[in-house]
Amino acid sequence: MQPVGIFQHVPFLQPQTVIYWFTGLYCCLYCCLYGSLYFILVYCFTALYGSLYGGLYFILV
Repeated sequence: MQPVGIFQHVPFLQPQTVIYWFTGLYCCLYCCLYGSLYFILVYCFTALYGSLYGGLYFILV
């Protein structure tokens, strides 16, 4: 049996399905990674600015 025949008979292993599956997985990972990175960056900047302004406020008062 040729590999092409096996790929044609199994619906999950068809080239279009594999491409869609990998594209979906890549998009999901990409979005999750960038979403978490964005959240971490926003959190860090917020904490940094909070501590900075808190320190300035404490020094001034």
